[in-house]
Amino acid sequence: MTDIKLNFSKNLQNFRKVWGMSQDRLAKHLNVKRSAVGAYEEGRALPRFDQMLRISNKLGFDIETLLTKDVYKEGGGA
Repeated sequence: MTDIKLNFSKNLQNFRKVWGMSQDRLAKHLNVKRSAVGAYEEGRALPRFDQMLRISNKLGFDIETLLTKDVYKEGGGA
């Protein structure tokens, strides 16, 4: 798995859990199937840019940070 997918998948999964949000709820927010959120969190896929933008806005991080850093370990907002 590439660093970009790994970082994004970890960040998404960790922050979703911190929010207390289910994969179903996040999927509804992004207007995708729950299986798509699972694929994002497992690093099998990345969301479309518009979905990634929504996620980054919700998390309070820019897209570059979500893709290139492990923000959860760095204490960047959780």
